[in-house]
Amino acid sequence: MLNIDDTFDAVHSGQQLRLFNARYDEYGFQPIVVFDGAGRFVNAILRPAKRPSGVEISTHLRRLVQAIRPNWPTTPIQIRADSHNCNPQVVDRCPANAIDFILHLAPTTTSRKHVTDLEASTTARLERSKTGKVRRFKEILDDAGSWSRVERIIASVEVSGPGRWHPL
Repeated sequence: MLNIDDTFDAVHSGQQLRLFNARYDEYGFQPIVVFDGAGRFVNAILRPAKRPSGVEISTHLRRLVQAIRPNWPTTPIQIRADSHNCNPQVVDRCPANAIDFILHLAPTTTSRKHVTDLEASTTARLERSKTGKVRRFKEILDDAGSWSRVERIIASVEVSGPGRWHPL
């Protein structure tokens, strides 16, 4: 299991590769870091403070797998990453290189249509159960409009109070 994420790292002088990031309102770097399933550091790439492109993530993933495979040729590899890593380049690279993947998918207008009934039934279940939180899941098959094939998507909805649902 490889957990891939990026993190903002503010800088306080004029280092090369620094970039202004409006979300953090500062100049900095945004390295891509990789940890294994037990939380041990695997790899990092120092890079400007901007959202990584699909090509950049896919290239990093290719290099990472090339470094792992000679030592562990039969070990299954699974990656886990946030929604900005869920792009056509990564979705295509993973199966082509025998990599399983769990990528967070940001809500879209299309995906919201698939979970409208799930949100309503989860809210109703919370009201009946009188617990503090109810979480439900739904399987969707979709090509997200830009992927080269249909993928299995697991939608999750969590309701934690009256009218308060949170897609996971």
